[in-house]
Amino acid sequence: MAAVSIGVRPTFGEGGPRTVEAHLLDFQGELYGRELALEFVARLRDELRFHDPAELIAQMGRDVAQTRLILGGSMDFYEELEHTADWAIRVHGRDLAELFAHAGQAMFAMMGADLNRPTQSSHDLRLSDLDAEALLVRWLNALLYLQERHGELLTRFDMRRVTPTELEATAYGAPGKPTRAKIKAATFHDLRIMETDKGLEATLVFDV
Repeated sequence: MAAVSIGVRPTFGEGGPRTVEAHLLDFQGELYGRELALEFVARLRDELRFHDPAELIAQMGRDVAQTRLILGGSMDFYEELEHTADWAIRVHGRDLAELFAHAGQAMFAMMGADLNRPTQSSHDLRLSDLDAEALLVRWLNALLYLQERHGELLTRFDMRRVTPTELEATAYGAPGKPTRAKIKAATFHDLRIMETDKGLEATLVFDV
């Protein structure tokens, strides 16, 4: 598995040569002098210019996490919980940005979205609220509004900036309708974000 960058490295100057850089996941060894073949599975995002290398490195971490999800198909970042009437999940993330992204993916996965399906559209969002829990509900309901308005299932999220009260993100999706029961809204019922030894954990209840 690899996360691949094709471009001119605009963060480090103008007019550089076009390069192909493949970051091999979970590989240790010597590859100099060897020939490799690349097969492309999904497109993550456009090439971007970042303000500094630290911002680029942070984005690369998000790209690698998304690559693992696409290529590995792992769904262990959330679990469905038993609930008397509505749907409930417990979702995990190493930090707020990953927690919010995983919450969005879990919500659409519960509606039957294929998280590995190529995306065709993007939507920029800037949201704010009183605290992290309120912001999480606002984020999920904003995604549901986009789903309803555009008839799309949103499956990938670039969380550029997430604090307990503000977020800037891009949601990517493709035309589609829920194949399971449709989620109407994320609610505040039993909502809590907790710290764990692996990062953050949130319990969410959805109105269906």
